[in-house]
Amino acid sequence: MRAGKCRLTGDHGIYLKSHLIPAALTRSEKGVPFIEAGNGLPPKRSWNSWYDKELVVQKGERILTNHDTWAIEFMRKHRLVWSGWGEADMLEPSPLADTSVTMVDQERGHAIHVIKGVDSQALRLFFMSLLWRAAATRRPEFSDVSLPVADLERLRRILVDEETDSFDFYPVVLIQLSTRGPFHNQAPIKILQEHSFVGGPARLEVFRFYFDGLIAHIYLPNDNPEAITTLRSICLGNGKNELIVTAIEFEKSFQFDNMRKLIAETHALWPEKAVRLLDADGKRSR
Repeated sequence: MRAGKCRLTGDHGIYLKSHLIPAALTRSEKGVPFIEAGNGLPPKRSWNSWYDKELVVQKGERILTNHDTWAIEFMRKHRLVWSGWGEADMLEPSPLADTSVTMVDQERGHAIHVIKGVDSQALRLFFMSLLWRAAATRRPEFSDVSLPVADLERLRRILVDEETDSFDFYPVVLIQLSTRGPFHNQAPIKILQEHSFVGGPARLEVFRFYFDGLIAHIYLPNDNPEAITTLRSICLGNGKNELIVTAIEFEKSFQFDNMRKLIAETHALWPEKAVRLLDADGKRSR
């Protein structure tokens, strides 16, 4: 084990093995390895989710773990992640909270999951911790997530309680998969989203995080203030006493299409190796 300076707290100590996305939300099927594929890299087996061995020391890991522990309990309790569904194969409102799941577009498989009586600021801080980890690590799988030095430093200060957080600093919007699909993970990617505003269409850059049937869209700074105003009602930490999450059936989601695209690309680039590692439905893809 190596010693060094914690990139979160600045303390010196022994580096700990720190997961970049909580291991509890990225577990493989029992006895079955992950298959890492995509990003132009050849497919390979892996028995663990992504971690960094030179990111934080004990105090920094404790801060990240506190965010993880609270968020995992909250998301499972309110059925925002598949591991909170028990044996169910589709999203149902949690009996433990004032929640509703309302279908708004049957053809497209879109629904709205509303959880009342909650302050989503703590959940937002969890996703800010994921953003910091993804931007601070040197692992190539997270290369899509790059932040200006000043923004990375502000994130760090927010996480160690040295600066007040605001919902419009990298706004976070959640989408969940309302039907259970095959188990898989995906490193965060950067995408462009088309939006329509009163002033006309706009393309916004988004960091897209995925795990356990839940997607977080984290919006990059842009020169369109109307975008933030329009998104505010569904952003985490917006000051409202409710959480609004868009839900979509897995088979009709971007996640499903993107997973199949990555598998097809892997088969095309490394046909012999891919056949040995990947099954036809992508049930063990990452």
